[in-house]
Amino acid sequence: MSNPKKIGAFFDLDYVIVGKDLYRLIGEELIRKNMVSKFRLILWYFWLIKYRFNLLKAEDVLKNNIEDMEGIDLEKFDEIAQSVYERALKHILPTAVKLIEEHKKSGHEVAILSANFKKLIEPIAKFLGIENVIAIELEVRDGKFTGKVVEPICIGKGKTFWMRKFAREKNIDLTESFFYTDSFYDFDTLLSVGNPVAVNPDPRLKRFAKHLGWKIIYTK
Repeated sequence: MSNPKKIGAFFDLDYVIVGKDLYRLIGEELIRKNMVSKFRLILWYFWLIKYRFNLLKAEDVLKNNIEDMEGIDLEKFDEIAQSVYERALKHILPTAVKLIEEHKKSGHEVAILSANFKKLIEPIAKFLGIENVIAIELEVRDGKFTGKVVEPICIGKGKTFWMRKFAREKNIDLTESFFYTDSFYDFDTLLSVGNPVAVNPDPRLKRFAKHLGWKIIYTK
């Protein structure tokens, strides 16, 4: 007799669980440690604003950011990740924590599904009691970042790819599962679950969510 299918609850991170963009937080840490220039940080903010309003592809934002990390020692990055984690904890959204706990109590398989760095997210996931993190993995060689990422990148349809892979491995029925996100860029992934939820949605996602009758949540 086959095992019954599980229900998954997938949560994006930025503006869904944490009320800040982790790319911004890590950029500020790199500036503080004199690892990148202030001018570069201004460029990151500019790219993030354009991405937030769907004026720039997330892949372009990522590639521009990742190039700056080439040659950074893995142990050094762990220190940065710890600092980002400590700052991120101040911005954890209570509504998200409540939703996560509700899904756990329902016996759902909870996972963070994010277009951010897995190493940055893992401490936050541990704090929230979430065992599963599906996110961008940075390529490492000889203990240093190469400036490249593991393909396919966990963005857009790449995010859907990794979610489906996870669902197969965990015997999850996506038609009964949930995905919470703020970004229209996750539209393909939202269409891949039976219960798509727009959380603090960007303007484009808000329009589509209303048109399609999806649930909309504001946690700010």
